[in-house]
Amino acid sequence: MKRFEFPVRVFLAIAGGLLLTGAFPNWNVAGLAWVAPAIILLAAMGEAGSRGFKLGFIAGLTHFLSSLAWLLLIPYRWKGVPVGPALGWFVLCSYVALYPAIWVTICWRAAQWGTRRMPGVTAHGPIETPRRFDPLAESGWIRRALWAAFCGIGWVALEMVRARLLTGFPWNPLGASQHQILPLIQISELTGVYGVSFLIVWFSAALLSAATGFWRSQAQSRDAFADLILPLIAVGLIYARGYQQVMAHPPTFAGDARHLKVALVQPAIAQEFIWNEDESTNRFNTLMRLSERAAESRPDLIIWPEAAMPALSQENIDAIRQFILTHRTWMIFGADDAEPRAGEGAAARFDFFNSAFLFAPSGEYAATYRKRRLVMFGEYIPLSDWLPFLKWIVPIGNFAHGKRVVPFRLTNPDARTAILICYEDIFPHHTREYVGAETDFLVNLTNDGWFGRGAAQWQQAVQLCFAAWKIVFR
Repeated sequence: MKRFEFPVRVFLAIAGGLLLTGAFPNWNVAGLAWVAPAIILLAAMGEAGSRGFKLGFIAGLTHFLSSLAWLLLIPYRWKGVPVGPALGWFVLCSYVALYPAIWVTICWRAAQWGTRRMPGVTAHGPIETPRRFDPLAESGWIRRALWAAFCGIGWVALEMVRARLLTGFPWNPLGASQHQILPLIQISELTGVYGVSFLIVWFSAALLSAATGFWRSQAQSRDAFADLILPLIAVGLIYARGYQQVMAHPPTFAGDARHLKVALVQPAIAQEFIWNEDESTNRFNTLMRLSERAAESRPDLIIWPEAAMPALSQENIDAIRQFILTHRTWMIFGADDAEPRAGEGAAARFDFFNSAFLFAPSGEYAATYRKRRLVMFGEYIPLSDWLPFLKWIVPIGNFAHGKRVVPFRLTNPDARTAILICYEDIFPHHTREYVGAETDFLVNLTNDGWFGRGAAQWQQAVQLCFAAWKIVFR
């Protein structure tokens, strides 16, 4: 088989990355996810060394630069140029692109294990080179089937590492691209989003194995199509089971006599005004005016978005307390919080937190939750103590991490909730910590005004489906 030239491989890697992006919002072409890993593997076929790593990196960088392009919409400018957002966007995408690069490398390294090699000749004498461009050419059916499954396992393992390393950035796991295919994603009841990711990559690697087998020789076409048997059977059985679940699923809260009436206040204030201190009073007055309208329906609980409060000034707190006392309602709102660092005396520096507050109908403060999962290169810089010059690219502020989950308890009516702020809701292993035996519901406070009309809000919403799933079936 003729060896691909490197420019062709680069083109395939870029195409694979763009196909991955097309599977997610706002494109939502779920079928592209089933072929994109195969295209990326094809780009680096037979390349288990540095060239394979580079091609995987190109594919990953293409995917993340295009799917996270909404980061450029952050209204943070230096002389009219989005230098900070652009630098943060590129650094973050370069970091997460390492994961598909590692995946491609280990997949083709695994494919070459045990393959025969033949001597080649250079000007400096004989060397050991792969006998064939296609490391699957001499593999039997069992070996190819195991390799395809290994590719799926490797992808999932790296998604799990990405969700945890450096506090984690599990944005757009591959399985989330299938959010509209309800029967298929019912497997998340048992596996979370990772089970869907595995199915996709397993099938895609088997598809590549079958396609290259057919390409080598039509006489091998029967063996080539056999490569797809196991993943097709698995997908078919999972889809059939999921379809049965969807059709038979009863109403979740049927027969529950308890009711909680909630009003969500959505001010829709452009992000540019949030950074304008001269607009703080107008922002607060807008929130209060909308809350007065919401209070006309006599809700039990009123909720403001993430960081909605312009400042935790005594004047603003007094106005909120008076509003609460007038309408006798519980209230949750987001604001920045601060506390002096312990042991630093009168000249102590402060730690700042992205926080949520609960106030009771009596107007009394009830609880505070501080965000634990901060946005990498958005709310904090990894390794900033060693690379302090990077702090200037953080558009929001270098926040401190919250330490613990804080349940918010309401009475009359009795209810218990927990707060997630912004993208904390996309960490399945994280969100489970917020659900205890008495938890009735979760509240997610977010501000997607940072990204205008970009795809961020939709990408976050589809990932929340899978985080919540792991709670429901906990």
